[in-house]
Amino acid sequence: MLPDIENWHKSLWEGILEFKQLHYFRHVAELGSFSKAAAFLSIAQPALSRQIRNLEIELDVILLYRNGRGVTATEAGTVLLERSKAILEQCAKTVNEVSSIGGAVSGRVTLGLTPTVSQVLIRPLIAKLREEYPKISLEVVEGFSGHVNEWLVMGRLDIGLLNNAPRQKHLAAEDLLVEELLLVGPPVEGLKGIQQSTLKKVQKSPMILPSRPHGLRELVDHVTIKHGFSLDVTHEINSLSTIIDLVEDGAGSTMLPYAAVYREVTEGRLSAYRIKGRPFSQTVVLATPTHRPLSLAGHRVLDCIKQEVHLLHTDGKWLGSYQKT
Repeated sequence: MLPDIENWHKSLWEGILEFKQLHYFRHVAELGSFSKAAAFLSIAQPALSRQIRNLEIELDVILLYRNGRGVTATEAGTVLLERSKAILEQCAKTVNEVSSIGGAVSGRVTLGLTPTVSQVLIRPLIAKLREEYPKISLEVVEGFSGHVNEWLVMGRLDIGLLNNAPRQKHLAAEDLLVEELLLVGPPVEGLKGIQQSTLKKVQKSPMILPSRPHGLRELVDHVTIKHGFSLDVTHEINSLSTIIDLVEDGAGSTMLPYAAVYREVTEGRLSAYRIKGRPFSQTVVLATPTHRPLSLAGHRVLDCIKQEVHLLHTDGKWLGSYQKT
């Protein structure tokens, strides 16, 4: 049984259905999992399930097949998903545009980025937005580059910052910075700032790294294999803050962009070594989905990101080759 789309539109505008329910349904259907959607939306899974069930009751139709591997949309759910995407995005765009006429730019913008980029960028970016665009609300989601790429293509993000992103027809992308990865180790008495070293030091160091398929781990493995050696990986940790804490405690060394640890290095809490020849590097890419028009608030956030990246690079907090945009 398919939903009566004409009556569904009427019910929606009369307030019988809630935009929140459609927003939740869209994420569950696209991710194929209540648990994944609950984590992304920062909502308890039982509450999310309840909202979807209420939506099915209001429409008098089953929208999702539930199985041991997750959920898939029914025929009715597929129709609702396609219609709700356009309506939710158009409503958000309309609210942003109307709110911005004759006044301050406002609206909600969703930004996805990797933990290493978040570590250096989010605090100054939020400070800049609070000062220049206080009515813009920023939602920040962290994930591996592959996840950020997927969320962009699915239209769940307005803007994404990721590493080594392949060019795709669904994304408008530009390179911001080719950043170096440094060997980061425990503190050394009297040692501050970045030191020079070689691949031999990387080879001899017990390492704490993320597990595969984390992009940083794959990059490090690729470089070491290319140079004919393997690493002594003593621990695999998928939390940036935990890796930094463990290295500071002397449990091992790691490979990270300087931007992720510049405070700890300048304070002498960690040591950092630039590897001769700079073999470990990755390109930070700024991307937006081509099938989802960016709001005025989104364009302002985009501009602020570019300005802050340039400033962080100029101040020496984000090492690498800056790509002028």
